[in-house]
Amino acid sequence: MILEYYCNDGSIISEDAYAWRYLSLEFTIDFLESNSIHFSRLDLFEDKFEGLPLSIKSYFLTAQRIKLDQSEEAFNDFKKDFDKLKNKLKEEVDKWQKVAYSSCWYLTENKKHYESLAMWRWKQSFNSFVIKLKLKDLLELLKETLITYQSDALIQAFYGKVAYLSLHQHDDLLDKGEKVFPQFIKQNVYSYENELRLILLGNEKCFDIEFFRIKLKQSILNKIEIIAHPNITKVDYKKAIKKFLSLGVSEFQIKVSENIPKEAFNMHL
Repeated sequence: MILEYYCNDGSIISEDAYAWRYLSLEFTIDFLESNSIHFSRLDLFEDKFEGLPLSIKSYFLTAQRIKLDQSEEAFNDFKKDFDKLKNKLKEEVDKWQKVAYSSCWYLTENKKHYESLAMWRWKQSFNSFVIKLKLKDLLELLKETLITYQSDALIQAFYGKVAYLSLHQHDDLLDKGEKVFPQFIKQNVYSYENELRLILLGNEKCFDIEFFRIKLKQSILNKIEIIAHPNITKVDYKKAIKKFLSLGVSEFQIKVSENIPKEAFNMHL
């Protein structure tokens, strides 16, 4: 497979771009040990509208508006019609989501290479880390691996920036006759993710495969930095460093977050 670039708004990713992967300690260790990129099927994501075209998203939005704005009788009438179409709609959703897999990374560009406090807050555990590396290094490693990757389920591979659009903006793209790739569109409420997305597309055999783990041909260890959560405890930090060093990461690659926690302020005054 050839890894191709795609972006719905036609923008170009900066040459100095970095990719960041926010992970729990468990998944950080797994990433280092396996030297693999994990791709999850879109129907398993928290956002149940992942990868769906506007026509399907709009249908659910209409249902929600009728439920909130109109009478219970009107909503029940709509629900009767919905129940008749439920199986067909489920088939349409599966057709889009169950053949697509994504690996999601936070993207920084144009010399603005700093951590995201929003992404740190998204991680529930303080015992977590972010893997940081140059995007060009990540893409080179993945391209080299995919070019000879054999699979009877996977067909195409893409990477690109996610466009965060309201339903109206999404609709405008379609009205202009633009080619729209729904796997690279998310609702604008998720814009804090600033996502760089790696996508694998497959066939009906993917319906029975929840994820793919693409093991890289070359080691990623010497390409990365590892940054600890701003609120990690000293005990957890020391344990993590010991584990990372045992896996071949060098000490200068491991860093403390530049987001200073309030505990540090209280501790030193």
